[in-house]
Amino acid sequence: MTTHYYLGANTPNGFYSLYDKYLREDDRLYIIKGSPGCGKSTFMKTLAKRMAGVVSEIELIHCSGDPESLDGVYFPELHVAYVDGTAPHVIEPQFAGVSENYINFGDALDMDALWESFDEIKSINYKYKSEYKKAYDAFSAAKASQTGIFDELIDNNVRETVIKKATRLAKREFGKVKEDGDVKERFTDAVTCKGFVHRYDTIAELADRVYLIDTSFGLNYLFTETLAKILTDRNRNMTICYDPFDPDKIAHIIVPEARAAIVSRNGKAFPDWKARTIHLDSIPSRSGVKALRERIRSRRKIWDELIHDGISHLAQAKAYHDELEALYHPHADFSLADSLIEKHVEILKARV
Repeated sequence: MTTHYYLGANTPNGFYSLYDKYLREDDRLYIIKGSPGCGKSTFMKTLAKRMAGVVSEIELIHCSGDPESLDGVYFPELHVAYVDGTAPHVIEPQFAGVSENYINFGDALDMDALWESFDEIKSINYKYKSEYKKAYDAFSAAKASQTGIFDELIDNNVRETVIKKATRLAKREFGKVKEDGDVKERFTDAVTCKGFVHRYDTIAELADRVYLIDTSFGLNYLFTETLAKILTDRNRNMTICYDPFDPDKIAHIIVPEARAAIVSRNGKAFPDWKARTIHLDSIPSRSGVKALRERIRSRRKIWDELIHDGISHLAQAKAYHDELEALYHPHADFSLADSLIEKHVEILKARV
């Protein structure tokens, strides 16, 4: 089984990281350091391919800037993970040589040859970082455009009704069982250079029963927060998947042992699953919704324009990153990566 997640998010407040919540205490972590274009992502992809069929579960961590690239790979049953420890998710070992260690791809680089391109690399790197700042500014403006938009709709009666719905679902579907209370924190969605990306394939891999929360007013967050508290009190194992645009809020909850998932639709495109839909938009008063309809529509137009602008800057940042990779690539000795792959396949197989 292979699942796909993100540990980073491009948010209105900048880059948000879950990398400090990646692993369990008894896991070992290899932190990969190196430049663009030196083979970090390819190394992890190759490890995953070589270990497929050897282990029963592989977790791939995708890059929130470029979803085609990997930032991590985790082998849960072996208690071993690999992660790209370079900016913006800089990771350093707490117990070097014991629970964490470095893999240095910088040794593969020809510094003398790269020095000839130093000025160009500096210039592109500056423009690359500048595009991310522009993207975050656009996302911040988009979030501000939605501030307070639903406040008149969501009163205490609405909140109480949503909480009751979540409580009834928990009582009906997620009773008390003997589990470890293991809570995994991830993103299954990301705002990327290709727009909003959703790893619904991971949810399909882990859940046979899907409850789809259908709302346009943000009521899904109260529903998922309530459900998460109940599941925590009942010591249930679960994966909490945060909203990548507002990572303080829970978008989805996966309960692996129950083979069930609660998924926020929130106006986004969704696969053609036989999901059980939880309709929340019928809870606020119809007259209140009607009175705010034009305001919601106009604010939504502003939101769409600003999000599109932010994503265009992420796409430009990706283009600059590709230019950096093209400068580094000819001056990297990929035989080092090949030897490291063989070494770490042996390390992993020895733990099976």
